[in-house]
Amino acid sequence: MGGGKVDFISLCRPLIREPDLPNRWREGRSDSAAACISCNSCLYDMYTNLDRGEPGIVTCLATESPERVGEAQRWLNRFVKENVVV
Repeated sequence: MGGGKVDFISLCRPLIREPDLPNRWREGRSDSAAACISCNSCLYDMYTNLDRGEPGIVTCLATESPERVGEAQRWLNRFVKENVVV
């Protein structure tokens, strides 16, 4: 740790929203901030579509179905209350 080096980077959600994000960073483009707002709606999409028949496909609801983000947030709140031990 320390010394100006990165120990760990998590990019799962940003890469779901923007699969080309690392290329944009490598190119040094001025729009380099990730567009992911960390709403976790992608988790809702993953859990509610386990039988979709397309393994590995998870989408960003904020991009693909913004009208469903509220539904996803309610589901995530219930899921956390029921499954996360504090």
